[in-house]
Amino acid sequence: MKKVTIIGDIHGRDTWRKIVEDNPDSDLYIFVGDYLDSFDVDAMTQIHNFRDIIAFRKENPDKVVTLIGNHDFHYTSACIGSYSGYKHNIYYNVHLELDALIKDGTLLIAHQIENFLFTHAGVTKSFCADWDIDTNDLVNSLNDYLIYKPNCFNFRAGKNRSAYGDDIIQGPLWVRPNSLIEDCLDYIHVVGHTQKMLITQVLDENNDYGYILVDTLIGNQYLELIFDENQKTEINIKKIS
Repeated sequence: MKKVTIIGDIHGRDTWRKIVEDNPDSDLYIFVGDYLDSFDVDAMTQIHNFRDIIAFRKENPDKVVTLIGNHDFHYTSACIGSYSGYKHNIYYNVHLELDALIKDGTLLIAHQIENFLFTHAGVTKSFCADWDIDTNDLVNSLNDYLIYKPNCFNFRAGKNRSAYGDDIIQGPLWVRPNSLIEDCLDYIHVVGHTQKMLITQVLDENNDYGYILVDTLIGNQYLELIFDENQKTEINIKKIS
């Protein structure tokens, strides 16, 4: 049996500490990104909180996965433009640090367990086709692209001309749930990026593909997955105590 704890978009909040404290038996903690950019937490507090998460990851490299979100990516050298919440003082403090964390493999685009694919926003067939992503080695391909072809993760204007990212060509930092479910690769995508009060599941009738949305720290919810030896998965919605 393997217990996995998934923590939604941080945006400067330190509630992740309580989640970790309440789940000492977790085999793996997965952060879905967006450590930075907050409208109610000051910039330096956000930065220190982010560095504490990275320290937690480096102290527990086999037990912690730190994915990158769009609100982190837009402070990197690869990003073209800036988006909501961007703060110049955060950029000056963390952009070189973020670049280094990408190059050393601390910040990732994707992680996979069985048929569950963990990214910030999800992965569409159209994105993979446009960028020749190797879908037979999807996770390694996506994570390599973050290092060697990071420009592919920039925001793109698709046929919908959606400033919100609601288009099937958008990448795994930007695509929105409606477009993801229209064109997703055949996984259960565990994603953040689109804030909700409650964890939302949109899955096909056989639970073979779809998404679980976990950008719900504002509602004090996080996700727990229990994987057993028979490849059955228990999905538990948890409340921060």
